[in-house]
Amino acid sequence: MELIYHLAEPQHWATAETIGRYEQSTKGVPLAAADFVHAADADQWPTVRQRFYSDYEQDLFLLAIDPRRLDAEVKREVGDPETGEQFPHIYGPIDVDAVQTVHTLHPTHDLPHDDAKTASRSAVVIPNDVGTVWETLIDWQRAGRWLPGVNTITADGPTAVGTRLTYLTTDGAFVSTVTAVDRGSLLQIRSERDDITATHSFHLGRAFSEGRTATVLTLVAEVDGTASEAALAQARADVGSADRRLPELLRGALTD
Repeated sequence: MELIYHLAEPQHWATAETIGRYEQSTKGVPLAAADFVHAADADQWPTVRQRFYSDYEQDLFLLAIDPRRLDAEVKREVGDPETGEQFPHIYGPIDVDAVQTVHTLHPTHDLPHDDAKTASRSAVVIPNDVGTVWETLIDWQRAGRWLPGVNTITADGPTAVGTRLTYLTTDGAFVSTVTAVDRGSLLQIRSERDDITATHSFHLGRAFSEGRTATVLTLVAEVDGTASEAALAQARADVGSADRRLPELLRGALTD
């Protein structure tokens, strides 16, 4: 069974370690005032972090929970009435022994993007320092190790704003342009095809996991353009489906 996740404030986790169970439902709401503890799947917690903790100026703990070790029942229920998206809800306290890993996410927790254009937001904690992750991210010659369907990427110069990247893929070739670079922090790449613009923003942040320095890598994929709304909606669905696992794939390339 896959792990589920919960974002915890440090003081609440400190209490849990003392009493053996975690009893906070969500930010500002104890379990005693709610029916369940809010949790999320691997591809959902980055959105929770952005929406509810963007102004949180302290460290956050990301609890990786094994549902099989919980005494409480886990139900999948609608968490966003507007989209109908379901989230795991834990109907009782979280046993400390059910938490497999506690990742520390350092601020900032804010990733300003237009939610109306967002196709996906996904993240992973990588057990390598930011410098190592950054160098792997911009190693275009080896990008095929973790980018599905990509054989090679050729850059027309050093990675900088305006650098053109030519992708040779199983479906043909296409060109993207680097539109923002903040070394060790942000890499943004934009591609245009059939009146549709796709922008991929890789955000790197400092983390701490299992006694060592780590990196939280977040990918926000956005789709916009002059195509019809139906075409844009389909493109967002396609991009979201294809790109949601990219941070995890990069993690695999670094830890294999």
